[in-house]
Amino acid sequence: MDANVSVIIAVYNAEEYLKQCLDSVCNQTLKDIEIICINDGSSDGYYNKFFSLPYEKTFLKLNHF
Repeated sequence: MDANVSVIIAVYNAEEYLKQCLDSVCNQTLKDIEIICINDGSSDGYYNKFFSLPYEKTFLKLNHF
């Protein structure tokens, strides 16, 4: 997929806010997007939360650093 817009979201210890954040981005009128979630050593359960959310994973990317 070649998206026109890339949205980069930092998910460091953001488990509590991850769903709300992704809902907000996914509900925008522009649909030709990719969402890149960046983690830098998070210690909460964001990883399980990320994969339990009902989003099409083809435009979601998760990167660990």
